[in-house]
Amino acid sequence: MHAGPSGPASSFEEATLQRAHAKLAAVRGNTSGDAPVGYNYAAVIPLAILSAIPGLLFLVGAVAMLTDKQPSPGGAAFFGIVAIFFLAMPVLGLLTSKPDSPKRALKQFYRDVGRGKHERALKLVTNADKDGFQRRQPQIGNLGQPSGYPFQFANKEQFAGFWNELLRTHPLPYCFARLSNVSVTEHGPDVAIVEYDLTLTMNTQLWFMLILIAWIIALIVDLATRKVVKVRLRKVLVKVGDEWKLFNGEWQGYEEMDLRWLGN
Repeated sequence: MHAGPSGPASSFEEATLQRAHAKLAAVRGNTSGDAPVGYNYAAVIPLAILSAIPGLLFLVGAVAMLTDKQPSPGGAAFFGIVAIFFLAMPVLGLLTSKPDSPKRALKQFYRDVGRGKHERALKLVTNADKDGFQRRQPQIGNLGQPSGYPFQFANKEQFAGFWNELLRTHPLPYCFARLSNVSVTEHGPDVAIVEYDLTLTMNTQLWFMLILIAWIIALIVDLATRKVVKVRLRKVLVKVGDEWKLFNGEWQGYEEMDLRWLGN
């Protein structure tokens, strides 16, 4: 391995590795202009609302058991523990919403592109990758409806289009992403190579409307029509401040398969 390809860029592969080398230099030299992503307050609000209702009910129940004419400390303790569990959920969700580890950054990225939250997803990608370099979508069975056209991530609409054509092709779509068998290898203090199994489950939320009629039918129809894609991927992430960002915002870049540009 060597620090970066030398000589003229005689092929797409060599040009990609040279670009990767320059991108990393920009990140390390603080010339990429990366800004921190921070905590995802917007994603925690719905969780806070949903968990507050049962949490407060159990808390009221615990107080009632303690103030009753015949107090029940055991029951009050149980209700109190359950109340704390519900009320702590949004706090835990907030604390884990900051991309302060490579795995968290990846999980948040896939969650955001799966939900169509492309603005935040793009913030999880280093600015050094947002240029006119052409990206093409992978051709994988059940993975959306790729157009085959090249995309440039200097344009945020093209970034959204790249991922929408892969993950959000159903009417009123949903996409659940799950990472498993995650392996993180640090390459110095500011680069991480992450290998993992990515499982994507995609379908339309229209089937959920059947729940009002018959939830069993809704579940059967959803299971029968959903698309599931499971692949093994490798992504490179870079550390900026106390956060991690994706080095490449596409499905998988060539420089994430050929790591020569990173050197030994």
